[in-house]
Amino acid sequence: MVERLLPAIGRGSGDGLRAAARDAFNGAELLLAGHPDDDLAIESRGERLSYGLLRDRVARAAAVWRARGLQPGDRVAVQLPDGPDWVVAWLGALWAGGVAVGVNPRIPAPEWQFILEQAAFDVIVAESAAATPAPWRERVITLEQGRRAVAAAMPVAAQPRPAEAPAFWVHSSGTSGRPKAVVHAQRCLREVGRVSAERLGIGRGDRLYASSRLFFAYPLTNVLLGGLRHGATLILDDRWPDAAHVAAMVAATRPTVLFSVPSLWRDLLQGGCAGALAAQGLRLCVSAGEALPARLREAWRSASGLEMVDGYGASEVLSLVLTAREGDDGLQPSPGTTVEPLDAKAAAAGGPTRLLIRCATTALGYLDQPAAMADSFREGAFCPADLFVRSAGGGWRFAGREDALVKIRGRWVNLVELEQQLAADLPGLREAAAVCVPDADGVESVALFYAGDDDAQLRAALAARIAALPPHQRPTALHPIESLPRTPTGKLLRRRLQEWHRLPGAPELATAAPGGALTAATLGMTGTRLVHTERREHVLVATLDRAPVNALDDALLAALAAALDAAVADETVTVLHLRSAHRVFCAGADLALMRDSLASEAGTEAMLALVQRMQALHARLEAAPLVTLAEIGGAALGGGFELALACDLRIAADAARLGLPEAGLGLLPGAGGTQRLTRLVGSGLARRLILGAETLDGREAAALGLVQWSVPAAELPARAAAIATRLAGLPRHALAENKHCIELAAAGGGPGFAAEIEGTRRLYHDPETRRRVSAFLDHRAR
Repeated sequence: MVERLLPAIGRGSGDGLRAAARDAFNGAELLLAGHPDDDLAIESRGERLSYGLLRDRVARAAAVWRARGLQPGDRVAVQLPDGPDWVVAWLGALWAGGVAVGVNPRIPAPEWQFILEQAAFDVIVAESAAATPAPWRERVITLEQGRRAVAAAMPVAAQPRPAEAPAFWVHSSGTSGRPKAVVHAQRCLREVGRVSAERLGIGRGDRLYASSRLFFAYPLTNVLLGGLRHGATLILDDRWPDAAHVAAMVAATRPTVLFSVPSLWRDLLQGGCAGALAAQGLRLCVSAGEALPARLREAWRSASGLEMVDGYGASEVLSLVLTAREGDDGLQPSPGTTVEPLDAKAAAAGGPTRLLIRCATTALGYLDQPAAMADSFREGAFCPADLFVRSAGGGWRFAGREDALVKIRGRWVNLVELEQQLAADLPGLREAAAVCVPDADGVESVALFYAGDDDAQLRAALAARIAALPPHQRPTALHPIESLPRTPTGKLLRRRLQEWHRLPGAPELATAAPGGALTAATLGMTGTRLVHTERREHVLVATLDRAPVNALDDALLAALAAALDAAVADETVTVLHLRSAHRVFCAGADLALMRDSLASEAGTEAMLALVQRMQALHARLEAAPLVTLAEIGGAALGGGFELALACDLRIAADAARLGLPEAGLGLLPGAGGTQRLTRLVGSGLARRLILGAETLDGREAAALGLVQWSVPAAELPARAAAIATRLAGLPRHALAENKHCIELAAAGGGPGFAAEIEGTRRLYHDPETRRRVSAFLDHRAR
């Protein structure tokens, strides 16, 4: 396929063919050569592989791929969590002469389908075949099959390949399920460690750890390739990161160099981890993946005493081609890199310009993307869409992007698509535009400007759509505006909006009287004041703290959603434990909002939008792939009880008051109460409680099955914590599969039997399940 976008490799004159043969080598063999056999290459969850053992396993993996019919240039997809198996499979593909491609093991199905259709992998290595559709499923080698095959194989010699032959791909972050495959040549592996050694000082004896996963170019280059090239030890982590986990990993494994992204550096700083990291042997911090705010870098240095290197790289060039160390005025070209402005006049005048970047690790190009390739690869150089301005000292400072593609928390967001998604078919909205802006901490976020007729109604509708977005796509500020600024030709001036966002007193951004433009606070982005989170082993405790009664509004809902996002994203969290900082668990919808809902049609629509957001949050809570526990110490009425009903388990104080009394106000429990209570206790009892607007104490609720436990109030916190701790000792994947089957049974039973078979199949391939079953059988055999 690569031949369709690049000159064919190995074709031409006899002299050219002979020259290519003389220049042939194997990149995997080069990376692993010259290191003492006993030196530690990989450390991962207690497993340790020396360089000698790693070379042996890689050569055996190559034998397995060849036995599967792999020919030079054929493609191997590695869709595994980070760890020794990932490295062995990926390097084994190179050793066999193939092309290695790391794939996100959590990739959404549409993106995986697109990649499969584009790449036509010859071999796919995955934990199981369940997520790979036909006809590619037959090409899957499962993790357990691969381990057995590698152990039984005999090592084979590395297959030399021409320097310009494809060696591996990385996928640049795509939108709308269309990631770009960036194809890299063998020659990149000769030069990939130069920046590591000459700019970062990495060598034998260093221990490298990255918060990002290996299928990203950033850790692949700087940890795996650069680390192996120089004989360092790689600390690999199969879990998805958050600040607490990264801090724990540093404490447990004591890396000397940590690679991360600005949003996570900020979380570590705010979590008070900076000083502890320095005390645990860390000597250097590297930030890349998105722009690093100067004040964040300075605050990190002040708190930790550690230098933070600011790096700029891309999938297309692998290395951090621009870096800034302490004392540098802006980003400087790294060793082996030359940089020149695409628009020399703009650069000389102090204006922004794209850059032409030349280095030995530049990609061959994109797979089957001729238009994108023509724009990004010019005159033998890589020309990213990012804009830079020249610093006084001759360096470069990042100045945003030329197009609408921006990186938020290390992931791409297409602003045009985001605008369309938020504004589609929204009555009364004239136009909307999203821009990338720094949040309160200087880290990149999104602000949405909109022009419309009924501001209150539009704000409510937009907030509902924002709450349904993935966290990295959610705007942190909404600004009403009379009209969007445009050029005489009609082109949107995004930079003008960015400037207006930074002017808090600008007339265009003046907030209307009650309930003006939504800000980070009204969207709950400052949710640490509304929901406090605390990690207790594998339990995330989320404490509602909106005095006096935890009345539900947009801010509290968004803060609860943020806590749920954190729990779901961290696979080390097994239980989300909801509780209250006040005597009342949750009193339902805010009375002020209910009062406003009676004053006008717009108020009614705003209240309906709030109920819809409550429904959406409750549905996400109910479907979360972990166990949710509600600790009810006081009143949980109306919307508050609906929140508790969305949890898997409920424990209440004997004297707590629970119920859905909406009928007494002429309303109904519309945030899921009629549905969940009926499924829980049956229609007869649900009719009694809902139509009679009854409230029960904790003892009565437990007797009727509304809660699973009722205890004296003084014992409630300890009992709830004990339940959460016991559940947290169980494997999350197994709990999620059991939970899914229970939900299907409650909904009607039929599909549940098939779900039991598929769930059992998935669990039999889960490493934690295998470990627990083996331990059980070993114990019974004694």
